[in-house]
Amino acid sequence: MLDTEAIESLTGLKGQTTGDVLKLSVPRSEVRVTLDGFEIIPFMGLTSWVSFKQGAHHATLMGDIVVLEDEIEDAGRSDPGEPVRNSPTQSFRPRAAARDVYACRGYG
Repeated sequence: MLDTEAIESLTGLKGQTTGDVLKLSVPRSEVRVTLDGFEIIPFMGLTSWVSFKQGAHHATLMGDIVVLEDEIEDAGRSDPGEPVRNSPTQSFRPRAAARDVYACRGYG
């Protein structure tokens, strides 16, 4: 069974549980992005999240992390013993008045 209390304690975040899945979210509220004069708020795509689900032998996780251009290299690193598989990075650059914002998806 997934130890949600331990995960929340280690991360310092309070998660939402749906069935047997725990989801943790962290909005990037310090980032200001404007698209065509409209401010993009964290709820509209500037929130990092990770979900945990207990499997037969280990927990599986999946999530998105929202990073700025100068944070991409650090976000792509993982513990050498436990590889994280990433999908391509998605950029929120089109017509944005702020600096580049990226969403990286990973699972492991």
